[in-house]
Amino acid sequence: MPSSLAGLLSLLAPCFTQPTFQTFSMLMVGFVGRIRDCTVTGMLQAAGLAGSWHHSRAHDFFAYRRWNPDELGLRLLDFLIVAFVKPGAPIRLAVDDTLFGRSGRKVWGAHYLHDGAQPEGSGRRTRWGNCWVHVVLVVELPCLGGRQVGLPILFRLFRPKDQAHPDRPSQPELARALIDMVITRFADRC
Repeated sequence: MPSSLAGLLSLLAPCFTQPTFQTFSMLMVGFVGRIRDCTVTGMLQAAGLAGSWHHSRAHDFFAYRRWNPDELGLRLLDFLIVAFVKPGAPIRLAVDDTLFGRSGRKVWGAHYLHDGAQPEGSGRRTRWGNCWVHVVLVVELPCLGGRQVGLPILFRLFRPKDQAHPDRPSQPELARALIDMVITRFADRC
């Protein structure tokens, strides 16, 4: 692993147990090194672990291991603010929801949902998939001529209300909860 990536990942180590951090680190190496779609097995191939690790180790990381995505996102935000936001400058956030199209009846959390990314008049304004609400830190990157980019930090899976779950939060409620976490952590800069 390159020392620059290892240094960055070491900032996130407290979010994991040691074995889980090792799996996370190798998945990140594979994510960075993968050219095409970043599937779990593709990340293992790019990290050079396809023959060494069974793919269930990587799948278990997402399904069963103990780690908190909110803690990970907030630690990443700490680093990004130090690296990209001028001291004392306000923190700029953006919120969006994205529908990731899925196939198959056994995809957890998938529903037929409105897809705002589909062109009007295309006939397909709803799709089967997972809808993720995410918050990004908006920064200007000097290497891109000051162009603004959004760096993802926090996310939540949106699931529509139904008769069995009438109290599920809406997309704006999920976004507000995520923003509140940032405001709590950086009350003086938001």
